[in-house]
Amino acid sequence: MNSEDVIVYAVPLVAFLASLFISFAFGKNRFTGGLVVIGLLWLGFTVAMFFGMEASPGLDGLGYLVGLIGLSVPVGIGALLGGLVGWFRKENSVDA
Repeated sequence: MNSEDVIVYAVPLVAFLASLFISFAFGKNRFTGGLVVIGLLWLGFTVAMFFGMEASPGLDGLGYLVGLIGLSVPVGIGALLGGLVGWFRKENSVDA
């Protein structure tokens, strides 16, 4: 496995899995503050990448595009899936 393979495959996978498990834990505990913070951090990163891509001359914006595709998309999908699955998998406890 070359260093390019690590960057292309491992970094997005780790970003996806980290956001998935953290959002799942927040969703399962119904901790909406944590889910909102993750969403705002993701939104801030995505907006910063778009502004950086817009301000870059020529082909310099490709690095920002790679950041959007390699980090923003996996984190967004992982947070969405983890939060939704965790929210709906909450165990309902019944007092006997």
